[in-house]
Amino acid sequence: MVHISLVCRNPGGADIPSKGQILDILWAHATQADQLEHVSAHSCSDRVHLLFFFRERLLASPEEQAFELLRRCYAASPLLASGFLPGADPQSTGPDATAPPERL
Repeated sequence: MVHISLVCRNPGGADIPSKGQILDILWAHATQADQLEHVSAHSCSDRVHLLFFFRERLLASPEEQAFELLRRCYAASPLLASGFLPGADPQSTGPDATAPPERL
């Protein structure tokens, strides 16, 4: 189980994707190889919390599996990328590292 928080670029703005849209984006870009069993979303005023469940571990950690899926989603979805700030990735080594949202 992995918990990741997506921070809104413009809290309260009309252009923020809904949690349903975020889940649709995740499932649209998840492959069978991801072994994603379930993902849920809970929205707050300035962020959306995601909870990922994987059938089995494929990479070094479940966190890396979740971040790899989010990297693909950010690259493929302008809606997601424009609605939420990228955050710290456990693999990043500096300010130039582009990665999806921060972990709590």
